[in-house]
Amino acid sequence: MMPFVAPGALTVLVLVLAGGDLGTSIVITMIVGTLLFAAGVKMRYFLFASGLAAAAGALLMWMTPYRMMRVYAWLGMNCDHPTEPCHQTQQGFYALASGGFWGRIGPIASEVGVHS
Repeated sequence: MMPFVAPGALTVLVLVLAGGDLGTSIVITMIVGTLLFAAGVKMRYFLFASGLAAAAGALLMWMTPYRMMRVYAWLGMNCDHPTEPCHQTQQGFYALASGGFWGRIGPIASEVGVHS
């Protein structure tokens, strides 16, 4: 199974990473890993591949400045940067603070009198 799946999956991953899309490559890796797990591949292959993938992902994030800025924003660091990397996180917290988990149902809520 592995000699047939690995070359095809690696080719697709290299092409996606050449386009600069780390998120899609992570999703593809998870799908291929799930399919291989369901097919009965031995766990030692998963341990080796997951260690290699974690190291490669960390290296790719460390080498690309905008990815590191996203990690810093997620950790709450570097929020005073001129490009405002924490803006989306802060707006999400404001939304949760004003409407709770379910929100205020948008602009329709005030028109029909629904309030949370």
